[in-house]
Amino acid sequence: EDLEEARSSDLRAARRDVLPNDLQVVLCHNPGGADALAGPGVLAVLSGHSHGHQLDLPVVRRLAPEHPGDRRQLGPTVAITSRGLGALGVPLRLRSPAELVVVDLVAAPGEDADAR
Repeated sequence: EDLEEARSSDLRAARRDVLPNDLQVVLCHNPGGADALAGPGVLAVLSGHSHGHQLDLPVVRRLAPEHPGDRRQLGPTVAITSRGLGALGVPLRLRSPAELVVVDLVAAPGEDADAR
């Protein structure tokens, strides 16, 4: 799904085989879609897209999404937006280090991880 290119996914079809007690980790290119994807059963929404303000300059920063390299809590769902490794157009990053995010999923204390 890409909100900027007006491409959407059939979320109902994508979730067809998800069982009621399954936890979901959702990938969404544009972090602006996290609000619509968050909810019960969705552990996390992982996004990128913003290139971490590839050129982090005051004038350019106002044009970019406000949430690169951010972690937001959306009810029961955590939304993580990575600064990413790439660049858009010119292969240059200024005052915006590349970022590789590692997410460890661990069962809560007392929860049987094999039961899911």
